[in-house]
Amino acid sequence: MPPRRATAAVAQAQQAASAREQALQQQLEAERARCRAAEAVLQQAQAAAAAADFPGRVPLHRAAACGDVTSVQLSLAVAPRDNSGNTALHLAAMVGSVQAMQLLLGAAPDTLTATNSQGQTTLHAAAACINGEQAVGWLLQAAPQLAAARDNQGRTAMHSACTLVTGPAAVALLAAALPELVTATDSQGQTPLHVAAHWAKEEVIRALLNLAPHTAATVDSAGQTPLHAAAAGAFAGREQGAAMRALFAAAPAAAAVRDSGGRAPLDLLLTTRYGTNAAGELGVHDPQAMLQLLQACKRSAEPIGLAAALPLSAFEWASLPAACLAAALPAALEHSPAQARLLVAHLPPADAARLRTLALCLARVQRAAAAPLPLPLLQHILVQAGGLLYA
Repeated sequence: MPPRRATAAVAQAQQAASAREQALQQQLEAERARCRAAEAVLQQAQAAAAAADFPGRVPLHRAAACGDVTSVQLSLAVAPRDNSGNTALHLAAMVGSVQAMQLLLGAAPDTLTATNSQGQTTLHAAAACINGEQAVGWLLQAAPQLAAARDNQGRTAMHSACTLVTGPAAVALLAAALPELVTATDSQGQTPLHVAAHWAKEEVIRALLNLAPHTAATVDSAGQTPLHAAAAGAFAGREQGAAMRALFAAAPAAAAVRDSGGRAPLDLLLTTRYGTNAAGELGVHDPQAMLQLLQACKRSAEPIGLAAALPLSAFEWASLPAACLAAALPAALEHSPAQARLLVAHLPPADAARLRTLALCLARVQRAAAAPLPLPLLQHILVQAGGLLYA
């Protein structure tokens, strides 16, 4: 992808993120407005407190979901669950409102350890909240046993703390409360590091690696390491490159690990995110991450992946291991004479000499026969010879 298109793609992604943030803010303001309206209704008729909206949320739920303490106080007489099984305490935890949680817990102390339909506790909800470290800390003090709780997927609050919107502060609090959370695996065998890698949370990844560096090499039930999770993750570009570099530095050997489907992290990077244009895209955003993976993968780099990355600069060709150069020969010949020359220029001297000897022999045969071979056939012969260089 040309630099201008890459810059435009980054700008579009930033605009989309800004639009999502504005939409979330508008939803929160709308929710607060509904809470204020509910407060007026509740002052006139207590029966209105039992009226549920489409998600099954009564005014108490809406008040807790936006941290509106005044409405929470007026709504405490009725405390049902919404359609997802969330109590009002869950919803207050989702927005990190400690004051609302204190009020709710005073009125309904049994909800502290309640779980929703997904088996999640209030600590799961708080751990997944933006800037939810205060709520996490308060819940850990109020009910330390919540740290060990798992949801229906076997995930702990530490897994929740490694998702899209959270930061390293909640991770530190949970690790201090129960150190084994750092290495806990869910029903799919995934550690919190797998989750953080999927969401390209570099700060969280580094925090987890500082606590348990060996988890960078942990494989889940699909045979995937956290590096696989980052390569096939939710984000591409700079965040993904930073996450992969941190994971690669912690466990370089993970770059050559193949999952149960026979895929190395590089394979996922090249196919899952961008299809055949993966390496070109990543080369624009973060070439060093791609080159590090190629260097570690050695023979696992497939020609199609390198073909997608072409054209490469002289520096990039020099960064590739010899086995990758051999695999790239078909793609370089098909791409252009210039790319083929750069590839040959970076072959080990003895192998480059062998390839040149073959080319001269082909030229002599053609001149003697006065019948030039078709270009595809010439390329096929050279490719076969290139494959033998590293047999």
